[in-house]
Amino acid sequence: MSIETNKIKGAALILGSGCMYSAMACMIKIASESTNSYVMAFIRFLLGLCVLGGLSLTGRINLKFTNWPLLIARGVIGGIAVWITYLAVEKLGLVKGPLILYTYPVYGSIFGIFILKEKLHGKNLAAIGLAIAGVYLLIVKKDGLDSLMTVGKYEIIAVIGAVMAGLTVAIIRKLHQSESTFEIFFAQCLFGTLLMLVPATMAEHSIDYRIMLLLLGIAATAIVGQLLMTEGFRYLPVKTASVLSMSELILNCSIGVLVFSEDFTVRSAAGAGLIIGACILSLAGKVNSKRV
Repeated sequence: MSIETNKIKGAALILGSGCMYSAMACMIKIASESTNSYVMAFIRFLLGLCVLGGLSLTGRINLKFTNWPLLIARGVIGGIAVWITYLAVEKLGLVKGPLILYTYPVYGSIFGIFILKEKLHGKNLAAIGLAIAGVYLLIVKKDGLDSLMTVGKYEIIAVIGAVMAGLTVAIIRKLHQSESTFEIFFAQCLFGTLLMLVPATMAEHSIDYRIMLLLLGIAATAIVGQLLMTEGFRYLPVKTASVLSMSELILNCSIGVLVFSEDFTVRSAAGAGLIIGACILSLAGKVNSKRV
């Protein structure tokens, strides 16, 4: 397969992943009225584990795990990042939550220096500054240093989730040197299920058939989105794939404002612009055509 064909295939996979994740976020927002992020994340991981386990038992996929330390790191760190993503949408909405989380390419480019041996440029430092400024506008309610005390705990958790997501992206890219898409995804499902098992079973929410359908829909779109994204990173470098994945951010903001009537002030727009600019600046550069 030619390099150009790889680029086109990778772009289609990443854009498809963004659409799936946007649909997932919409269902998370609706389901959050009746359940919580622990249950939603647990169902997602458990369903993924069952699907991959079934495919493996029937011989349709062959799971051979090589780099166990990195797979465990991918599973644990990625699993927590997924839960934080659900929590951010649940508590902050489809506008603010995803905007904060989408600073992850900036952190991903930093972790790429250590994990993928990528070079650090001045633009990376500038991107960090823009991302910090953008997040500041989103999470601080008024001007002045004293206003930092107004930052809520869920905003802080979302920032942590973005850092963890950036680390996960770099790990996924590294794992593609020895593992398949299914093996990488299986690691997330396995350790994510274990992480969410106790808090999910302790939830006191009642789940009727409507909520169960939403939970299955969240899990299904998450699984498809995750597989598309993971496979997309096989054909594109972190820089290019992460920029394309911002399509999800645009869809989320549109749905949040138009469907859920969430606020999108001038301050929010300015913060969003800085974050998008930071991501583009951080990820700008020539496409690495080396296949992995």
